[in-house]
Amino acid sequence: MPSYVRPTPFNPGVCGEFRATERFSVAWSFLWANWGLIAGAVLLAWVIQVVVSVIPFIGGIAGLFLAPLMTAASYQAVLAFRGQPAKAGDIFQVFGPKYWQVFVVTLLYNLGVMVAVIPMVVGIVLFAAGASQGGPVGAAIIAVGIGAFLLAMVGMLYVQARLMHAPLLIYDAPAGSLDMIESLKMSWNRTGPFAWSLLGFLLLMALVATGTILLLGVGLLLIGIPFAMACTAVAYCTLFPQASPLCPKCGYDLSRIGGPRCPECGWEPPLSGASGGAA
Repeated sequence: MPSYVRPTPFNPGVCGEFRATERFSVAWSFLWANWGLIAGAVLLAWVIQVVVSVIPFIGGIAGLFLAPLMTAASYQAVLAFRGQPAKAGDIFQVFGPKYWQVFVVTLLYNLGVMVAVIPMVVGIVLFAAGASQGGPVGAAIIAVGIGAFLLAMVGMLYVQARLMHAPLLIYDAPAGSLDMIESLKMSWNRTGPFAWSLLGFLLLMALVATGTILLLGVGLLLIGIPFAMACTAVAYCTLFPQASPLCPKCGYDLSRIGGPRCPECGWEPPLSGASGGAA
């Protein structure tokens, strides 16, 4: 019997600088160049989650296991940013060999963010207590509560910025080349030098999402969440570029050249900003 050979460990290419405002601008242009794909994937995942959630007795629990659909939607945006074939309907491919790994890593990531939210609850409680107390003491308690809330919000976004790429890393890596804990470590370590820039990036993204909520809620679904997907794809492709990018049309190794245009067949990314993902 042939012996089992462990796949080569997943090793993304070396990333360049991450500049929040520049990547934010690229993500905005990328969204509108690929809005149909990104919004379509988001809407498909959202509709499935809503439909399943209303099933009596099991809807809530079943909905939890559909969380990886949004990771799959983000991955279609990653493929589009790389200039590779992507389709909204391909989000169902998440229900494959990597499903449980993506599910567990997504759960661990969300738990990490939720732990960072706990001080926000403390801040809200202090604010309410200070408001009911009144007077100088109450004002002091309110000030402490507001400070705790703001610090906790920054902490939550910081944790999100450091761990948000772990589910995508699992989904992107060849089967067996990256385990769940390593995906979390890889996301944390690679984002370290750019942590505060990523924090600013997420703040800008949150402002857009907040603005779209004002559009009767529909804006969040059609613009806010798709834009978050575009931002996630741009950040991921910038921080975790493919080690040996290949032309999706002819397979030529584009790492040998200095630009995004393939010298073999003439293919080039549909959006000039996409080349920044492999920088």
